[in-house]
Amino acid sequence: MNDLKERRHPLFLTKLKDIKVPLLARLANQFLSVGGSCYYMNEDTIKTRLYIYNYFALLNGGPFHTVWWLTVYSQDGKRKLEKKGNFAESQTITVEIEPFAETLGALGLCMLHLYPAESAYTIRNSYMTHFFVEYYTPKAAAVIHSLGHVVPKFHKANDYITSSIREDEEALLLVSNSCYRSFRYPKQLFERGVRIELRNTQGQTRHVDLDPILPLACRKINLRKIWPDLNSFVMGKPIVLRVCGPNVLYSPLVIQIGSNGSIALDHFQGLDWDEYDSSFVC
Repeated sequence: MNDLKERRHPLFLTKLKDIKVPLLARLANQFLSVGGSCYYMNEDTIKTRLYIYNYFALLNGGPFHTVWWLTVYSQDGKRKLEKKGNFAESQTITVEIEPFAETLGALGLCMLHLYPAESAYTIRNSYMTHFFVEYYTPKAAAVIHSLGHVVPKFHKANDYITSSIREDEEALLLVSNSCYRSFRYPKQLFERGVRIELRNTQGQTRHVDLDPILPLACRKINLRKIWPDLNSFVMGKPIVLRVCGPNVLYSPLVIQIGSNGSIALDHFQGLDWDEYDSSFVC
């Protein structure tokens, strides 16, 4: 550990706790991270890489040993691959998703946990793991931060995305089920799906109801295939897109890919969710 306490970030210092028994500290550290998540795509037109940063060392103002643990899930959420690593300095590592996708398929969910690994210290509270995701084509790239984390609680969610749909670009929406438990998933997760609703500047709305999305599974929705007249509906102006349903991972992600390889990303600008009510109607 760095003994120069005055160098540590104040928020980091207040959460740092000395545990005299190294084994207990290691066990505690592994249960304090709620992790972070993102979608991955690995197709002919677009691929994904992750950037993992040791922000513990940044907040500590000096070296701080950290373990990162990446789990990549297939589109149905039933298969996974894992990779681990560690670093001590304030540094960033890059992880290409393509090797995982060769086994798991072209679409899926990534879950990343970053654990403090100093054997005699722990963090008082749980925390989310932040990292960055790059979606890239041969001609362009776009970077976005991680998009929330999975939760064991059963909840209802309303995500709102304001976006401008470009006339000549592919418009994709990525959605995932964020419920993660070791056993006994709620029955309604397998009975109720997600509703996608669009609202244009004239106040007109349209929606589509999807089949249930299984825990940790992903769905890629091509908005133009659902609504072939999308351009005339949006009229060249921004729209509000709402994703509503049980255990939607915040945040759903809109990806637009142009014929020239350009990429545009949008995620939620508004969210409300609470415990699930069986009478809930989207």
